[in-house]
Amino acid sequence: GAAHEFCQRRMSSSPQPHDKLAVEGSPRGGSFGSSFSRQLEMVAKKREKDNEFHLMSQIQELSRQLEAERTRIKLESGGEAGGRLIVVANRLPVTPVKNANGEWELKRSSGGLVSAFLGVRDFSITWVGWVGVEVP
Repeated sequence: GAAHEFCQRRMSSSPQPHDKLAVEGSPRGGSFGSSFSRQLEMVAKKREKDNEFHLMSQIQELSRQLEAERTRIKLESGGEAGGRLIVVANRLPVTPVKNANGEWELKRSSGGLVSAFLGVRDFSITWVGWVGVEVP
């Protein structure tokens, strides 16, 4: 890189008495060598951070894929994909009605809360409430 080219240029010119081109630990002082060492250390740290960022990106992508696969499996198996909802209301989503034979049947209620949940497919919904009449 740039540090290497600078080093090559400085080494090919004739040495001057004020040159501090010596490598760390040499008798000439080591200012260039320590600067070069710091640059190498900075490059190594940047490379390490880049690798860490890359690994974190891969982990996040794998996590997204895992969650998508779990959701797919739950949906295929008929399990709960989105969670569980418990509705406690004065009315249930059904209304008991006696049919022509005198037997009780449950018909879907026409209330707003019932209608609101008709399109919800990702929840297991448990309703707690009163049917509105006393059923024997």
